[in-house]
Amino acid sequence: MAPEETAVQLLQRYVPPLIVRQIFRDRSPINRPKADRITGAVLFADITNFTALSEKFVYSNISSAEELAILLNRFFNRLITIVHEHGGEVTKFAGDALIALWPVPESTIRFGHEARKALTGAIDRAISCSYDIQKNFPQEPIEGLEVSVEIGIGAGDVYSVYLGGKLARWEFLLSGSPLVQMSKAINIADPGDIVLSSQAWELVGGKYPGQVFSGGYVKLGEQKVAVEAEAAPELQLSSDAIEAIKPFIPAAIISRLDAGMTEWLSELRRVSVIFILLPGYGASITHPFERTLPEAQGVMQALQEALYRFGGSINKLNVDDKGITLVAAFGLPPFSHPDDAARAVHSALLMQSELDRLNRPSSIGITTGWVYCGPIGNKKRSEYTLIGDEVNLATRLMQVAEAKRLSNYGTAELVCDESTYLEIDELSKKGNLLARQLSFGQKKAVKVKGKAGLVEIYRPHTKPWIDIVRKPYDIQNKGTLVGRREEMDQIRDYIREVNSADRRHRGQLIVVEGEAGMGKTFFIGEIQRKAENNSGRILISSGQRLQQNSDYHTWKPIFQQLYGIESQDSVELRKAKVLAKLPYLPGERGYPALARDLASLLNPVLPVRFPETPTTKQLDPGTRTRIRKEFLLRLLQIAAAPGGNREKPARFIIIEDVQWMDKASWDLTLEVLNSVRPLLLLLTMRPLNKVEKRQLPKSAVLVLNNKKAAWIRLEGFTSEQINKLVSQSIGVNEIASNFIEFLQEKTGGHPQLCKELAINLLAKGLIDKSSSIADLNLAVSADDRHVVPIEIHKSIIGRIDQLPAPQQVILKIATLIEQPFTAELIRKAYPINRDKGLIGRHMDDLERMRFIRHTPYGPGERLFIFDNTIVRDEIRSLMPDKQKREIQALLTMAS
Repeated sequence: MAPEETAVQLLQRYVPPLIVRQIFRDRSPINRPKADRITGAVLFADITNFTALSEKFVYSNISSAEELAILLNRFFNRLITIVHEHGGEVTKFAGDALIALWPVPESTIRFGHEARKALTGAIDRAISCSYDIQKNFPQEPIEGLEVSVEIGIGAGDVYSVYLGGKLARWEFLLSGSPLVQMSKAINIADPGDIVLSSQAWELVGGKYPGQVFSGGYVKLGEQKVAVEAEAAPELQLSSDAIEAIKPFIPAAIISRLDAGMTEWLSELRRVSVIFILLPGYGASITHPFERTLPEAQGVMQALQEALYRFGGSINKLNVDDKGITLVAAFGLPPFSHPDDAARAVHSALLMQSELDRLNRPSSIGITTGWVYCGPIGNKKRSEYTLIGDEVNLATRLMQVAEAKRLSNYGTAELVCDESTYLEIDELSKKGNLLARQLSFGQKKAVKVKGKAGLVEIYRPHTKPWIDIVRKPYDIQNKGTLVGRREEMDQIRDYIREVNSADRRHRGQLIVVEGEAGMGKTFFIGEIQRKAENNSGRILISSGQRLQQNSDYHTWKPIFQQLYGIESQDSVELRKAKVLAKLPYLPGERGYPALARDLASLLNPVLPVRFPETPTTKQLDPGTRTRIRKEFLLRLLQIAAAPGGNREKPARFIIIEDVQWMDKASWDLTLEVLNSVRPLLLLLTMRPLNKVEKRQLPKSAVLVLNNKKAAWIRLEGFTSEQINKLVSQSIGVNEIASNFIEFLQEKTGGHPQLCKELAINLLAKGLIDKSSSIADLNLAVSADDRHVVPIEIHKSIIGRIDQLPAPQQVILKIATLIEQPFTAELIRKAYPINRDKGLIGRHMDDLERMRFIRHTPYGPGERLFIFDNTIVRDEIRSLMPDKQKREIQALLTMAS
């Protein structure tokens, strides 16, 4: 089968048949919200006791989230197969339940008797399917718990609703009265029951025995009428439909599905899970010409904006009798961050605020912990999901929040668990800005369903916003700089040259490259100290991953520092500061009058809102962009010029993490490099892989490839440097040689890893400081993930997430090979034939990025080892046991 066909088949599995049919008719990617009317029967099949089973597994250590996923997949495989055999379509998954639809043919919907007859037939098929499920579902107890299915059926007009569009990501949900019907039917059902809504019973009641309950709901008796099963027709999309499918596929899996790696989706990850309930909302989202759809679109875009701003992902969106439930997560690929817990809480608070603005009450629960992330279902229908106790607890906390909201007569309530609080508290102590901007009310202990004891919960709030502009000398280095003396010597001459230069001196560019934690920020702090007593000002900023699409976001702090704007300044004071410093130099034609006339062009780079003038109003977008760049450049030229300023000239501009810089910022940086003098422009970045390099704007390539650029690449520490760094970090004079060897092996000399690992070992009582030379006082298991601080684990996983899918697979395979390993052995075990020829290139890229390195070798093939064992162990920790066994089998065959 052709690779393109395989790719579209894999993608098609992850979207509902409703979407497949729509794309089959029209290959155009969705570009607007809509709600399509469908008439049919809907079925909700809920696996009973599965939540209790998962909680029992966690507490008894009998199994893991992975084994629960395998068990749930077994159940879902059976349910999906039976639904398909009876002509139904699995449209949604909801935890341990699924929603299936039997749509009435469009040709019959508008024709009275025919429509009623067709809908009756759809309900009959759903009922027949339900009897078949109850007959074939396993009845044997699992770990002492009876596992069975409860089924609720509703009927009538359903709407398939498409909402969102932020970052080209669209969400799908089913709306309409039948969704409420089936949810209420489930509330009546006991294990093994089939319950029909009154609307469904009205059409088929004479055919089946049943017991009537309040509201007209009917619990069916034994099957008396059999309906012949007929499988639903299957549509197979062609490869030209891929772009129309992708807006509905989660970012967590799309790159791996593109690479044909369905078997490599499952991972064990530490994530923060958010459950949001919008009570009493969802079933009313109907016709596109009614106000309900635009309102729903506004709600969804607000939720997407808040989540995507902080790097989160939407995992589920469902409607039932309680309202809309949205499940989101922080830490899923490809967006893992060391501060995911803080990001989750900030995002939830922002969503809460936006929902309140839109007059939508909300209840939110947040948890943090290890979960299984991967596909559930089978080859006909799958969904990427999260399984684990933290997911169950997030649901319960959402229910606690809803109860608190109702008891307080409020519009919103948000609570988080203790793990989330503790992780944020630890981040705050280490200076993380997002964590520092959060505070928590007094903890409370509450009883939640499924938990034997009380659960401690916290109520988060945001503190007054901390000014995130990094000013000169804000970077405080504890102790003295360890290592990097050669690099500092290299840069000292540049500092001296810039300070003594005149306006004819060309700008100097220095690029400091190193992985996260290699000491770039510490290094810059030392540079600031060296420049402190010189004649020029230092302006400093950094690229922000969350603002990559925000024009000039990297230069905003620089202009803010240039004009002395503080976060506590009033709007009027900010304007006054800017206007007072707009340039005036003898012979400066058009200034300051022209500058004041163009002041509104500064709005995107300063926290001010100057009104448009007749001059700026007439500018078309292209001209506006050009003039703004020229204006900003002129302001920087004047700021850097010697003499004529009331302040020191701006001689040093430092921009950290330029890999996250937006295009407009790169464009301005290129102009500054070529036109502002005298100036030392210092950029820091982490190494980029080939894909990231291809995505750089042209101006970035021109800056980084500039002939006058001096590159400083920060490498790992030597044994002597490790000794000095760790001794300083844990407060001793010296550490033992075997302790140094342990750190060198585990970290590859990575400074931050060495420091954090040593501090963590000390906190756990694993370092003996009783003698003059500190040493490990007991063996530390290489497989103990808890020895590595969570933020280090997340930082490493974040690096892995940015790699192309084939390189992630190569590293996973390599973790299970006894070191050293060869490219040929990786090639033999690599699961995708079409990529085997590129293994050598991928490994060269991984070596360049310091994931692996080659060892001395003879005339044969090169031998590789991991650059450090922490990276190897953390990659291995992602892999479920089933995946490890499959790789081991491939390696056995390869050898």
